[in-house]
This record gives sequence, structure tokens and C-alpha cells, in this order.
Amino acid sequence: NPDTTQNSASLEIPFTIDTLTPIIATPVFDPTPVSGWSPTPITVTTSCTDDNTCASFKYKLGDGTLTDFSSPLVLSNVNVTISFEAKDPAGNTSTFTSVENLQIDTTAPSFSTFSAPSYATTGTPTFTFSAGDGTGVGVTNAYMGCGDIDPFDVAQLDELTYAPSLSAFNITTGMGCSTDQGSKTITAYVTD
Repeated sequence: NPDTTQNSASLEIPFTIDTLTPIIATPVFDPTPVSGWSPTPITVTTSCTDDNTCASFKYKLGDGTLTDFSSPLVLSNVNVTISFEAKDPAGNTSTFTSVENLQIDTTAPSFSTFSAPSYATTGTPTFTFSAGDGTGVGVTNAYMGCGDIDPFDVAQLDELTYAPSLSAFNITTGMGCSTDQGSKTITAYVTD
């Protein structure tokens, strides 16, 4: 028989055992960089899930400071990795780091100079370029053609590897060119 004359008290303490780390969804980059590069800003979306809740969800660019992540995140003119860190209330932590740098270059290259000899005795005179790209990968290609050419229609242009001095473009057989004698207008574009 229990002793009914003793006083007693009880206390319940609720707690949760949580050994699982939060899950960071694989980030989606829109548009997807090609070989790591994008000529337009990139929108980054991802999320954090946990059996309980994500207490914090942060990102950082390169070696920068962790900052609260709010989806979507728009990035432009950067050349860094992006990392994410998620924590749950128990302190379990997950991290994700992009494998390659996000290289976003929204600045088009520009010409400083573009010249050619006044007269040509061959179909491949030497053209002299001076072009630069303030940010990003630098100037990589030159596109040339004769006459009034749409710079966004590469089918109208001959693609050449950029160099400060080019003699690979033929003014008699190149895109839009003719073998006619006389004055010719050569159009050139550079890309990064």
C-alpha cells in the first residue's frame, strides 16, 4: 500500500532530440552560367528545410560575411563562389558551396581604336584594334564583315580570335564582301 501521507510534486520538461542537419536545396541559377560565365544578372533561388524549422539561413559571396538569405537573390558583376549555411534551433548546421565561381559580366567590351590602311593591295590587309573590357573575362573574339551588319546576327559575320592586330579577315571573300574594286566599309565587333 502506498504511503498516502507523503506529499509529492512532479515536473515535466518537454524537449526535442534533433540530430539531423537542415537540408539546403540545390541552388538554381537563372540563367545558368555557360562555362561559369553569364552576360546578364543571375537570379539565385534555393531553400532550407528541416524536421523542425530552419532557425537561420544565410549566404556569403567568396570570403565575405554571412548575410541573411532571401529568395530570390539577384547577382551582377561578380566573380566569386556563393556559399550557404543553414542552422536549426538545436544548432545542427549544413553548408553548401558552389563548385565553380559565378562569373557575371554585364559590361560590354568597347573599342578604343579600330584602323586599317587607306589602300589595300591584297584581300587581307592588317586591321589594328584596341579594345578593352573593364570587368570580366576580357575581349576574346572579333567579328568582322562588310557593309551594314547586325551585330547580333553572327551568321552575317566572320568570327576571329581577338588580337590587337588582325590580318585574317579577307575583304574580298569575307561575310558581305565582294571582289569589286573600290571603297569598302568594314564593320567590326568585339565580344568578351
